[in-house]
Amino acid sequence: MNASRVLALLVAVAPGVVAAQTPQDTVTLAPVTVTATRLPVSRSAAPAAITVITGAQLRARGITRLADALRDVPGAAVVQSGSFGAQTGLFLRGGESDYTKVLVDGVPLNDAGGSIDLAHVSVDDVDRIEIVRGPASVLWGSDAMTGVIQIFTRRSAESRFRMSARGGTYATRDAAGDVTLARGAMQVSAAGAAHGTDGVLDFNNAYRNRHASASLRLEPGERRALRAMVRHTDATYHYPTDFLGAPVDRDQYRREKRLVAGVDASTPLSASTTLRVMVGANELDGISDNQVDRPGDIAYHDETEASRRVVDGRLDVTLPIDGTFTAGADWTRQRETNTSNFEASRINRGYYLQLLAGNGVPWLVTLGTRVDDNEKFGRFTTWRASGSWSFRTDTRIRATVGTAFKEPAFAEVFNTSFTRGNASLQPERSRSVEVSVEQELLTEGSTIAVTWFDQRFRDRVDFIPFPPDSAVFGTFTNIGEAVASGVEIEARVVTSSGLGLVTSYAYLETEITEDPFERIGQRLLRRPMHSAAATASYVIDGGSVAATVHRVGSRHDVGYVRLPWYTTFDLSGELRILRRSAADLALTLRLENALDEEYEAILNYRAPGRTVLVGGRVDFAW
Repeated sequence: MNASRVLALLVAVAPGVVAAQTPQDTVTLAPVTVTATRLPVSRSAAPAAITVITGAQLRARGITRLADALRDVPGAAVVQSGSFGAQTGLFLRGGESDYTKVLVDGVPLNDAGGSIDLAHVSVDDVDRIEIVRGPASVLWGSDAMTGVIQIFTRRSAESRFRMSARGGTYATRDAAGDVTLARGAMQVSAAGAAHGTDGVLDFNNAYRNRHASASLRLEPGERRALRAMVRHTDATYHYPTDFLGAPVDRDQYRREKRLVAGVDASTPLSASTTLRVMVGANELDGISDNQVDRPGDIAYHDETEASRRVVDGRLDVTLPIDGTFTAGADWTRQRETNTSNFEASRINRGYYLQLLAGNGVPWLVTLGTRVDDNEKFGRFTTWRASGSWSFRTDTRIRATVGTAFKEPAFAEVFNTSFTRGNASLQPERSRSVEVSVEQELLTEGSTIAVTWFDQRFRDRVDFIPFPPDSAVFGTFTNIGEAVASGVEIEARVVTSSGLGLVTSYAYLETEITEDPFERIGQRLLRRPMHSAAATASYVIDGGSVAATVHRVGSRHDVGYVRLPWYTTFDLSGELRILRRSAADLALTLRLENALDEEYEAILNYRAPGRTVLVGGRVDFAW
């Protein structure tokens, strides 16, 4: 059976079913989200398009990378330039790859200007991931142009120990473990993971990623909490390819060390007022290196040190009209040093207000505004209005309209070893509107939702190449405007039998509407017009199995080369060989691209073929 027929079969089985959680893997998740409003809101009442992926679902499917988890999200185009560990970006709802803000327990993971390489973001220690689609600068500032992804690290109400290991194709070897000590109001956790592979190419394609994290949670009373976390990642990717994708170099590599840390505290000031303060840091040490190993080779050694320090404080005031008023301010200092070219820093001060009224039964409305005062780019105001309303027919309508902005990256403003900076760049801006209709189906938690959105991007920053004989590759400029609009369909049904399926489809139209380089009317690169996903799962006491199909439509790449459709089929399963009241031992299997589809997510960069991973896990609680 080919992949197209598998996809058709999965879509036909049911309108959609949530992939069931593995019951013993984590405490039951409360049906609330916080990323869209920065306040706990029922998932069903949230006034935004939100996808929640639990750590239990990821572990049941054998997913260890954030990029792989995001492939299931409607409107999310994940693009990886070749083998495991290669540069990986996300185009959410047609926006650029630096238009989505990624947070870990509230601490921004993006570099200054929004860029982020998703290849190295592990989800081994994740409790859940919340993905908000749509503008969110009003609460999260720069970078949140088309959405926000927030990773919440592992949380457990009981003391437990977990360990897993697996290996397989491409000399892949993965190992992960974590331990949690829970005593009353205190929880202390530590986790570590190691991932390695020789890669898909014949030489110089190895990848390794070492990850460690720790967290502390104290919750002595209602509205009183202290949470601290630290995560360290050390990743090295070897790549033999030149800028055309040809494998020619035997010693070229990129190494990144990243440290993310944060402390989040809340305390009541009165019966109706809560103070919350978050302090966070994101530190990056990156090295790109190549030495001459063949005729015509060009040697380079480029080191970058970057940091992002954030202090955020806010007051949440409960109102007598079933609402909450939020007033907050944040201070962000960004610094970047390129050892060969520049050293620069900038400070941004943000001030935000939000009124949340209603509890979702039947309505909930938010109104918010934010002023950012950037010492390099001046003052910017963003705003957002959103709401949801339920009807007696179990139908809920959501609507959002708002604006967002993104400041340029340091490497776009200053000269680097490969590009010429443009000091006159202005921040990019957007305006977005969306409307969604969600209908509950026959069983509890079962829904089908259709969302229409329209976005306008202006002052877009784009790369302008120089002639081949130039000393650098090119520069950057604000080139004009573009639009991205489309429809997202997401369906899910929950059953008591353990059988599940979730399906989604996204249609996307993009167009350059203003451009000085005669590209008006052309589509934006690497955004497929059509994409679909379907995941079927079955969970019983003795184990679980899940099958996922991704269908990605044709899209244009550099030079407006059209890349063809491709379909991937993944299969995962667990077989429990020991299950006691406090212990669980299981064998695991994961097949990625099981039908060995040959495709290129990016022009000239071959994606991994069939990958078989076999292993086991142990889970012990006390």
